[in-house]
Amino acid sequence: MRAIAAAVLAMNLVACGRASDVITFSPVPLPEPLPAPPPPEPVIESVSLVPAGTRLRVALSETVGTLSRVGDRFSAIVTSPLFTTGGAVVVPAGSVASGTITAIDPAGYAGSRALVRLDIDRITVNGRTHPLSATIVEVDPELPPEEEARLASLSRNGAEKGVILGSIYTDAELRTVLKDRSIAAGRGTVISLGDGTIEPALPAGTVLTLRTTRDLLLAG
Repeated sequence: MRAIAAAVLAMNLVACGRASDVITFSPVPLPEPLPAPPPPEPVIESVSLVPAGTRLRVALSETVGTLSRVGDRFSAIVTSPLFTTGGAVVVPAGSVASGTITAIDPAGYAGSRALVRLDIDRITVNGRTHPLSATIVEVDPELPPEEEARLASLSRNGAEKGVILGSIYTDAELRTVLKDRSIAAGRGTVISLGDGTIEPALPAGTVLTLRTTRDLLLAG
């Protein structure tokens, strides 16, 4: 009987000891959220309608930079044609998109970066000019190999966005990063002209990827 009582007492002491232990948990870091998948490419079903959200690649016909003037028109040649799902050509290569330089910030003080704002507003297809509502979503400058390598190295090393020629500023960055610069307000896409030692510019041949923000009607 005494043996049983001793065993019960021992079990109670162990239980009390466990209850008094402080249990701590190390916080588990939450995984980084995955980037949102790109929206699906719209389907082109008619030769007379290019849906909003369609991407179009064009190449600048002339150099655009700080030697340009606000209000100047610029043009870009379509390099990749658009087709319907049935294979009919909707926008042939050689069509001409055009727009206006709506702002230039030449970076007049040390540490700032030159910027340009471009607004695409027209496209000429098969000899007819149509209103075009589009934003620039990617810029690929036509540069010598050594400059391409330099920019790639800067990008890999996490350089400030404004250092990289062709970097595009989002709406959120316009409200924060560029909030005190006049170029933050206006029509069109703001693009960095980089940190080059020569006159900052996007050279002729620079490839722009456009994304239509409204349906493009080609009828008539």
